[in-house]
Amino acid sequence: MKAGFTFAFVLFAAACASSPSPCTSGFDVDDLDDSGISQSLKDEIFDSGKIIGKKHSEYPSGKVVVIRAASPEWESNSAVTRDYVDSVFFDESTSKTMREYFRYNSYAQFLITEGATPGWITVPKKLDDYQNGIEDNTEYMRDVLKLADVNWSAIDANDNGKIADAAAQIVVLIPNAMPTSGFASVRTVSIGSVKTPDGTFDFGDRRIVYFSVKATADPASASEPIRSRQALAHELAHAFFNLPDRYGDESGTGSYDIMATTYTWTMFTMPDRIKIGWIKPKILDAHDGRCLQFRASELHSDALIVVPPKELRKATGVLEYWVAEYRNKLDADGYDGELPENGLAVWYVATGTYSSGWDDVRMVQFNKSDRDPDRYKNPAADALFKRDNANHRRLLLDRTKQWTLLYFENVSDTGARFMWAEF
Repeated sequence: MKAGFTFAFVLFAAACASSPSPCTSGFDVDDLDDSGISQSLKDEIFDSGKIIGKKHSEYPSGKVVVIRAASPEWESNSAVTRDYVDSVFFDESTSKTMREYFRYNSYAQFLITEGATPGWITVPKKLDDYQNGIEDNTEYMRDVLKLADVNWSAIDANDNGKIADAAAQIVVLIPNAMPTSGFASVRTVSIGSVKTPDGTFDFGDRRIVYFSVKATADPASASEPIRSRQALAHELAHAFFNLPDRYGDESGTGSYDIMATTYTWTMFTMPDRIKIGWIKPKILDAHDGRCLQFRASELHSDALIVVPPKELRKATGVLEYWVAEYRNKLDADGYDGELPENGLAVWYVATGTYSSGWDDVRMVQFNKSDRDPDRYKNPAADALFKRDNANHRRLLLDRTKQWTLLYFENVSDTGARFMWAEF
């Protein structure tokens, strides 16, 4: 073992003998100096292309075209008016809208705007008559686009007759769609050129959000016809930024990530917000020994990244690091309002090791002991850190179960707007 590492272990052993003293004030994480971190490492961590570049490399515009498409067996739902669509997607004041959800996640860097909301159309065939269903069906989407009265010329900013993903996201609201497979999905459909009411445009291969609304025959057809706004936000996260699903016992984000929950209001994980490019936190590659202040990340772009010292990074091609943020359900109407609790979220990230090459993101769990990150699975509650005098220090282990010389300790009580921890 190198002398420097021996010295670090000695210091750590001495620190372990001290009594816990939870932080009550500290140095703001935004003010840390990470000029000693190599630019190549920063570039690797902040590479947004690893999310939005898996199928489409262009950053989306946020413009949304919402098409309401009835069918011969499922008529239009008269409660799904243009005003209702506006209240779900574009309204700036109504609680729980798509515009506001993405505005909060992006710190106002990504705003959903109305591209068009044409009147109801009725496709010529019953849904079951479209071969292999409607979700991946070129014929169905061409029928929809042939009928929807959209001013595509205004959306075609390049005036080249092409409507790319980066120009507008198309959402199709369909009465009683997909009753057996689920009421929402995002699919990449090969559409090509279509003669629309506004002329012929090339829609290429593009992601489409399909979302079922309640049928008129449903006794509750007029009561929130779109069923679940949280699920809609989840599907739009797929469509805009290609975020992965993180369902199941083997995933690591659980009740703290809208990509794992669907039916509860929670924000994106901080690692996802970093990869999209909305925040670039400061980076530490050793224990700093200072009490650091974190502001609630729903409202403030406060976070910290910690990476193992260069000597301990594995030569496996897998970059491992941790991201800390203060998750606080500031109020029940907030977009983190359905978190199980408040506290310091510490996320483990292993680049490129999750399904289909996404980053594996897992929460280091308060209610579990120091462990191999692969053993942190699908946390339901009691995963965020807060003051714990009995266990005031946590080691950060890598995927080979080895200590990285990184740890944090002396986590504070949760506050109304701040909390603190020593990293």
